[in-house]
Amino acid sequence: MSIRVNMATSLDGKIATTDRGKIRLGSDADIRRIAELRTWADVLMIGAETVRAEDPPMELNDTDACLCRRREGREEHPAVAVVTGSLNLPVGRTFRGPGRRLVVTTDRAPDPTPQLRAAAEIWRVGDARVDVLALVERLAAEGLERILVEGGGKMAANFFEHDLVEELFLTITPYLLGGDYAPTLADAAGVFESPPRFDLVDIESTAEEIFLRYRRHMEAE
Repeated sequence: MSIRVNMATSLDGKIATTDRGKIRLGSDADIRRIAELRTWADVLMIGAETVRAEDPPMELNDTDACLCRRREGREEHPAVAVVTGSLNLPVGRTFRGPGRRLVVTTDRAPDPTPQLRAAAEIWRVGDARVDVLALVERLAAEGLERILVEGGGKMAANFFEHDLVEELFLTITPYLLGGDYAPTLADAAGVFESPPRFDLVDIESTAEEIFLRYRRHMEAE
């Protein structure tokens, strides 16, 4: 099992505006980086708030990458898993791309709409909230062992809180968003009892952006 988080942030550490409106922070270079990470992944994880705010397309738009995955004996496109407690989701672009679609919710969630049921497999994992540890185990049982968390901050925070993230890919973009309540890459996490630590293992830069790659810090024995 390998779990990565990929996020683009403003200079002041925000991943979106206070109203969670749709905004593109990353450049074309960042989009190419996203494609590389999606090529690696078995499943892309995205939270319901991001789907409601942006309804992003989640397919892998790279013919060569799809062919490479096929040669490796993998599906051409990674699966997409949308995590939601309410099942309040638009059945738009996020669900209409190629590849397997999953909606992960709780036992307490209402019945899905016929449109949502037709668009995705419905998984109930957890009672009051989605049990991330149980979800990871179920994904592994389905052969989906390479997990790429793409958004939003609440989704990533759940993985950080359970010490599941192996690598963090962070794009620093040249914008200031401001806002006391604008989301961050570990949004709504509260105070970590033991703050996760990551080691910087790679840094690249373009004329506008800095690409950082961090790996979870391992204590020396």
